[in-house]
Amino acid sequence: MLRVKLLVAGLCTALLVVALPGRAEVKDEAVKKDLKALEGAWEVKSVVRDGKEAPVPDGAIRLVITGTRYAIKVRGEKEDASGTFTLDPGKTPKAIDAVADAGKDRPTDFTGKTGAVYIYKRVKP
Repeated sequence: MLRVKLLVAGLCTALLVVALPGRAEVKDEAVKKDLKALEGAWEVKSVVRDGKEAPVPDGAIRLVITGTRYAIKVRGEKEDASGTFTLDPGKTPKAIDAVADAGKDRPTDFTGKTGAVYIYKRVKP
């Protein structure tokens, strides 16, 4: 009986060790797919600043995503901000966490009541 329990415990451990890398691969593939879908240029379509809709000149601000890096460009030339981000496709809804290169504090309010929230739309290639 002890031999059977040890055999079952060993089999369960082996299955767990074999199954864990597979789960990581599935998550990695989901991240790669989502990163590919996000890559490219995005243009600001609307801004909510301090709780009010703010005007945005057409084509004035773009977000450019390459891999896990982002850059915000103003008027097509100057890079205003940049940083990196991570994706978590395992969360519902999917989650993005961005970190600015310049060491700025990460915002905690995304409602637009304080500060600004930018809504982007993909620019057709």
